[in-house]
This record gives sequence, C-alpha cells and structure tokens, in this order.
Amino acid sequence: MSLSRISVFTLLLLLVFCFHFSSANETNRPLLTSFDFEDGQAAGWQPNDPGHWRVIKQDGSFVYDLTAPGEQGKVRAPTSWSLLAAHDVNSFVFTGRMKCGVDPANTYRDLCVFFHFQDPMHFCYVHFSARSDEVHNIIGLVNGADRIKINSEPPGESTFRLTDTNWHQFKVAYDAETSRIEAFLDDMDRPILTALDKTLGHGRIGIGSFDDTGSFDDIKLWGIEVQEQRRSGRPAERYSPLSDYEKMVLDVCRTVVSAFRANPSAVWPGYDLAEQTYLVYLPKKWVLLFNPAGEVEGFAPCPEGWPELGTKVLCHEGSYSDLAGQLAFDFEVGGVKTVAIGLPEDPQGFPSLLDVYLAGFIVHEAFHQFQAAQFGEIPWQREERYPILDRDNTVLAALEMRILMDAVSRAQAGAGREVEGLLRMFIAVRRERWRVGGEFVTRHEQGLEIREGTAQYVQMKALSLMKEAAGLDGFAALSLPGQLEGDFRTRFRGEAVSPEDMLRNRIYPVGAALGYLCDFLGLDWKPLAQAAGPEFAFHTLISEKIGTGREPPDELIAGAKKVYGYDKIASATDKLIEEYHEGYLQDLAAFEKQPLDRLEIDFTYRSISRARNSMGKTWLVDKGSKSLCGRYLVYTLKNADLTLQVHEAGVYEENDWDAKRKKVVFYVPSIQSVILDAKPVRPEEAISGSFRTLEVKSQAMDLKILKPGTITRKGKMMTIKVAETVG
Repeated sequence: MSLSRISVFTLLLLLVFCFHFSSANETNRPLLTSFDFEDGQAAGWQPNDPGHWRVIKQDGSFVYDLTAPGEQGKVRAPTSWSLLAAHDVNSFVFTGRMKCGVDPANTYRDLCVFFHFQDPMHFCYVHFSARSDEVHNIIGLVNGADRIKINSEPPGESTFRLTDTNWHQFKVAYDAETSRIEAFLDDMDRPILTALDKTLGHGRIGIGSFDDTGSFDDIKLWGIEVQEQRRSGRPAERYSPLSDYEKMVLDVCRTVVSAFRANPSAVWPGYDLAEQTYLVYLPKKWVLLFNPAGEVEGFAPCPEGWPELGTKVLCHEGSYSDLAGQLAFDFEVGGVKTVAIGLPEDPQGFPSLLDVYLAGFIVHEAFHQFQAAQFGEIPWQREERYPILDRDNTVLAALEMRILMDAVSRAQAGAGREVEGLLRMFIAVRRERWRVGGEFVTRHEQGLEIREGTAQYVQMKALSLMKEAAGLDGFAALSLPGQLEGDFRTRFRGEAVSPEDMLRNRIYPVGAALGYLCDFLGLDWKPLAQAAGPEFAFHTLISEKIGTGREPPDELIAGAKKVYGYDKIASATDKLIEEYHEGYLQDLAAFEKQPLDRLEIDFTYRSISRARNSMGKTWLVDKGSKSLCGRYLVYTLKNADLTLQVHEAGVYEENDWDAKRKKVVFYVPSIQSVILDAKPVRPEEAISGSFRTLEVKSQAMDLKILKPGTITRKGKMMTIKVAETVG
C-alpha cells in the first residue's frame, strides 16, 4: 500500500471519528425529554406568565407559541420564559426549532434559550438576534443584577441569523467539566456563540424572549440531572473549591459566632451574634444567612466540604438581590429586616491583620442594626456641616484625646485615683469646647459617641474575647485597652488631629474609651446609653459618679494645656489645616484630569438613601457643601426615582442642603449602553435632548432615572439634569 493511500485512508478514519464525536454530543448523555406538541398540550412546561403562552397549529404542525412580550422586572433581563419544570441539569444539550414573530425590519428582534435557571434573578441565556452588539446576539448572565455579556465574541462580531420569519434550527450545549457553552443556529457544526462560565453551574432549561414573540417546536433535552449526580456521590460542579481568602472569611465568621456563644452577655445586653439574624457576603461569590428563623427561598444549606460555622447558616451562591459590596441596613430576607454586611472582593490594600479587621467590621456593623431596633432616639446633625477647619475646636479636641489616652493607660494599671483626676480634667475641657462650639457641635458629637462610640466599644470588647481563635493569627495579643491605644494613635498626625478626622473618625476611640472607663468606674451605663435621647452624655454620667473635685474648671483647663503642650498642638493644627486646603485642591485637579468618561448628574430630591464604602481620603470644604473622595469601593444613591451605583471610582459631590439639591460627578471607563425612554442609543454618539426615563451603564457604574430630565453627551462628557423633584 502506498504512502498516499495510507494518508487518504487515515484521513477518512479521522473524518469518520470527528463526525461521530460531533454527532454524539447529544447521545453520550441520556435523553431526558422531548416535545413535538402534536397532542395540543404543553404539559411539563412552566411559563412565567401562562397568559402569554399557548399551543397552536402553525405551518402544518402544532407549536408552542409566545404571544406577547413580558414586562421588565427588578433587573434588566429577558421578560418571557417557559421552563422545563422537572429537570435541573448541569451538563446538557438542548435542541429544537424557533421562529421569531416580529417584523424583520426590526433588527433588535430576538428569541432566547434559557439554562441554569435558578430563579428570576439568577440564570443564563442565549440571545439569538438579527444584530450583534453588547446586548444582542450574546450569551448572557443574570446574577442578581442586570444581564451581562459573557460570550467570547467581541460586540458586533458574532454571527447573527435570526433575520427573517422562517424556522431556524437551534442547539445550545454546556459541558460542566470544561465550563464551555456553545450556541448554534442553522449550522449545527459551527457555534455562533461560545463562552466559558461556571457561575451558576446548574438549573432548569427553557425558551422565551427578551421582549419579543415567537414559536418553538421539536424540543429535545439530553443532560445530567443534578439530583442524579449527587446520588452518584460526585459533588456538583457549581461547588468550586474555596480560595484561601474565602476560607479565612469563613474562619472569621466562625470565630465571631464562637466568641458570642461562649460569652453571650459580656459584650452588650441582648446583642448576640450567635443567635441573631444577619447576612455576610462576598460579592458575586456567596451570601451567608446566619440564624434564620426557618427555610428561606433562594437559600440552601452550605455546600458539602465547607467548615462548620458554629450556628445555623444558609447559603446563597452567587449574587443576591441588589447586594454588590455595600452595607445594607433593614435588608429584608425571609420576612426579617436585618443587616447585609458586604466584605471586600479583593483583600489587597486592606489592613495587614485582615482577620481582625473583618471580624471587627462584622461585629461593628451588625451592632448598628441592633441599635436601630433597640436604642432610643439618638441625637443627629448633618455631619458634612461640622466645622472641621475650626482651629480652636480642633486643638481642644486633640487635648481631650490626649487626656483620655492617659486615663485608659492608668485604668489598665488599676490607678483609680489618677483616673478620676484625669477624667475631671477631660470633663472641664469637654464642657468648655461644647459651650463654644454651640448646639450643632454638641448634638453632633453627643449622637456620634452614642452611635459610633458604643459600636466601637462593642467591636473592641468582642475582639478581646476572640483570643483563643484557632487558625487565625491576629487575635492572640488583643486587649480592649491595647486596641484603644492603637486606635487613638492612628487618629493623630504628630501632635494634632487632622481636619478630616474631626468629623467622625476621632470620635470612635473617644466614645469607646469613655465606655471602657465607665466599666472601670463600675457604672451601669449601657442601659442609659441604649435609652439615648438628648440628655445622655458620657461625661455627665461620669461627673455624677466622681464629683467635680476641688479645682475649678478654669484651673483644670489651664493645667491640661500646660501638661499636654497646648501651644505645640495649636501650631501643628495650623499646619494641618493649611495642608488640608492644598491637598484638596491637588486631588480635585487630579480628579478632573482623568482620561475617562465623565458623568455629571444634577437633581433635587425629597429623600434619598446613600451607602458608601470608601478606601480613599474624603475631603470636605465650604462648610461641608462640597466633598471629594478619591476611591469608593461602592457608592450608591437610591430612592423611588433614581438609582446610582458606582464601583471603584472617585466621586465629587456638591450639596445645597436647604434646597435639597445634589450634583454628583464621577469618571468611569467607557460607557457601554444608554437607553433613552426604553430605546437603545449608541453610547459613543453625541446626545442632546430630553428624556422621560434613562438608563446608563458601564462596567463600573449603573444609573436608572424614572423622572423626566435632559441629557447632553459630547465627547467623553455626559451631563444629566433631572427636571423634577426626585424621590
């Protein structure tokens, strides 16, 4: 036999093998179900709106017909689907015929195949269309938020074939071992869309449309049932191995629960994270629901192989609701309002003792939810108006902190008489400063010492009970006085307090120290702080316990100034205030020079909630009416008419408190989509006009406005003004 004949023979064998491998994609998995609808029924199908689906005779055959588009829900996603209710699969091949009922002149027309459908907020889908761009003719993922494109083909470069009213053969396949997704239309050998994704990993299969109508027929599903896989003893593919960071987070959660379990009343009466309901989550990874009252829709027991956490915990894999990394108070889950505590996706840039930081963060923020339910009315003033550049107030505040640091140190040594002397000195300085600062300063600090001071005390007290935490490095040397000393020192810049720390940050250790000193003095102070109200103040309670002493207040203040070097503190304060002004101007200039897309949103409001998780410095000028933060992990504004969420970006704000008007400016990578009055607009086009509703998206930003306004887009600058009151 000649070499050429051997080559030809070998080639033929390879072709036969390849053909067999390709055509066996369906048959190497069991056929689970098939439908030709010739009985006139759609038994086993579960539509989201039964009134929009029917079986009819069309083109000589009975078909399953979608008669009307659905309505958009909480997130931007397909609106109509009908699912095979009985089959929860991971690996699968799904085939059939489809025919779009929309005029071919509309290139936005579509039909969809759904897979890994877990609930209306978590599923994947193939979007077959008559055009290709960022949102058309894609493989999409809905994971608790607006759909995103996950296929590898660049926008505008995927092959689209749903361009007429003819029948088209389709096939969608997923391989759990490789995480590969393939979608075919007409040509069953070459996929038009491909992706690699295991975010959801399993779920139900279905058909439908984003917002159009159409018909389906000759449906077949081959696949591996998740239940069958679990009975075989193999773990489900969706349970990907935990990263080292995830393992550390779970260890932190276990440590928190263990500390409260062993000391149920030692931190604060009635506050017990071994018993109370709360959420801890890693964005896009999972959400843990601690101590639920019962079963909760969308949650299940933690995956096999996860560590025990010391209490009942349910798990939701992937994103949940609108949780994207932010803190969410009064978050409703399972009929209970609680706190959802978002932890950082990437631990880079966080404190070196990350385990201690995360444990303290969980305890601190969960206590704020406890305060909202159990504390009395806490005095409040708009913090941005605080006089952070007032020299005399800042110098005296630094003096108070120096005195408290020494009082904590002497309390740790058990020197009761010295502690009382230092506290009388503190009280004299505090009363004079609040007298000069007036009611605004008094009420602001009084409220923050109750709210944040007690939360910081609770955090430090709980951390001091975690010394025996196995497997975690940071807890061994923790004590409450030691934490206070470290916290105080971080609030000083040399001899003085920086202007940005005057507003809030310095009050954390001040309030916590006053709580610790109340413990030292044997005061039953916690019920009084919990009752709150305008009459409660730590220094008043302490004064009633230790008395005024022999020295008059003026002499105590003069003595404090001499002992702690008032003139040096004042000189250092002047320098910090000057540096603050210069630093703000430099950061503002750098902010405005970013080579990204600039968005400016101007609106009035009646009420609006704001959630922020910052890693950058926040500047406040012009009596708090202007603010600039160089980096927010998450920044959100939300009410009935406006929702804005920005990730990993700086934000500049201007506020007119009396008129309730706000301007927000930020920069993001290229804007990906603009939808004016429910109609897509090419985001790179110049825009100038009015709108009734507006949606703007990029990878780092999501904006929705449901009130009329105007929009201008020129080059990289987009300006949006909402004409009517928002909220």
